[in-house]
Amino acid sequence: MTIAIFCAVLLATLLLGAFAGRGVKGPKDYYVAGAGNGPVLLVGTFVASNVSAALFLGATDVAAKVGYAFWCAFVPTAVGFLLCLGWIGPAVRRLAREREVYTFPEILSARFSSASGGLRLVAALAIPLLYLPYVAAQLDGIAAVLARILGLDGVAAAIGLPGGRELALFAVLAVLLFYTLWGGMKAVVWTDLLQMAVLLVGIVLLVPLGLSFIGEGDAALGATRTLDATPASAYQLSSDKWPWSVVLGQMVWLFAIPAQPHLLTRVLAARDERAIRTALPWCLLVMLVVYLSTIPIGLIGRALVGQLGPGQHYYVEVALRALGAVPAGFALAGVAAAALSTGDTELVLAGQAVSRDLYQRHLRPNAPDQRVMFVARCAVVVTTLITFAIAWWRPAGIYWMGRASAALFASAFFVPIVGGVMWRRSTGKGALAGVLAGLAGTLAVVLPKLAGAKPPVPEFVVGVSCSVAGLIVGSLLTRPTEDELEAAAIMSGRPA
Repeated sequence: MTIAIFCAVLLATLLLGAFAGRGVKGPKDYYVAGAGNGPVLLVGTFVASNVSAALFLGATDVAAKVGYAFWCAFVPTAVGFLLCLGWIGPAVRRLAREREVYTFPEILSARFSSASGGLRLVAALAIPLLYLPYVAAQLDGIAAVLARILGLDGVAAAIGLPGGRELALFAVLAVLLFYTLWGGMKAVVWTDLLQMAVLLVGIVLLVPLGLSFIGEGDAALGATRTLDATPASAYQLSSDKWPWSVVLGQMVWLFAIPAQPHLLTRVLAARDERAIRTALPWCLLVMLVVYLSTIPIGLIGRALVGQLGPGQHYYVEVALRALGAVPAGFALAGVAAAALSTGDTELVLAGQAVSRDLYQRHLRPNAPDQRVMFVARCAVVVTTLITFAIAWWRPAGIYWMGRASAALFASAFFVPIVGGVMWRRSTGKGALAGVLAGLAGTLAVVLPKLAGAKPPVPEFVVGVSCSVAGLIVGSLLTRPTEDELEAAAIMSGRPA
């Protein structure tokens, strides 16, 4: 029954994506889902795209080790979410509607026209690359669930693959590509609504039923036993396993959420600003439920399972051991829903960047819409295959792959986007300098770190600081054009 429900959810996702894809008639449908979505669809797509396998599997595994100290990641995420939907997102939407742009590189280009070509080119090249570890984390997450519930290790061994996870990656690849290629953002938005419902059912059921299982039918006793198995360090902000440098590193989410195109460009699919404002409190409420559940799931898993074995995750183990067949099916389908909803959006954005901001902008300016969409779909295929290779290699844990991608986006784009809204004096040359300096500063910390060095500060701190310096110096050395002043006025909602 668990397998049947899990597969039914995936099938429903495919069918809904295929149905929504029938309405794709041009780039506006493929890129921003027709730009006519109300609050209900917006809540579904905002939440589902923010809740990923990195949260369900990666964060619960980390929370099992560090406990409530993991709120140092959730609080910055919530603040970043508020900034994205409550302030920066509506400002970006005003500019996008006024200038008729659809993609993240086009938004930068529209705001900073004096360096529009360079900004659009750098952003279009960076977006697919920066998303690679994040999408790989989603593929890895779904594959881990599939391999565990279907028992694919034996099948994989029979056909010469290293394990069930690797075999499951092929199935995940096929599902993700199918409805993303077919329906673009329109399919993504509609499937996100279904996926949000499934992931909420799964994560909400897991805590009370897990506690009841540990307490042999008594949830209160289960809570007591879970607390008894929880070390004192779980209630400390830092510990040997969670030093202050790592605590500070979780602040990256505050800067990454407003700068990640798959979240920021969600506002372009909104019917109007009122729909965004209406959706915002509901998004925050749903995310609070998710955050309040994640750490208890990790601690329940630790009390129930102890140390994880190869390929195991606490969320999956609690679902299979503590829940009945039907609840387990929904709980595990929630992981798949979260991973699919995040991965599909990022693939669509990669396709946008390559087709509209590289191909159409620099190679074939007069290319017809159908040709541009074909190039977008080809880019989705290539990006998916590369992320498949990264997921197969698995250079880091699921949560840490997502965090690496977040640090790069925060360092590259947070300062130019916020500067474009807050500081009308910011110029195109300053924004371009901010993007390049932020990426250079982050890589200057990351590359030695990969070689074994232990930097005293997180990479995003260096990157964001370099980006601030680049934007300020570059802007002060140049003057904003009339078009840039007008764009700044549009974003602020005030007359030029």
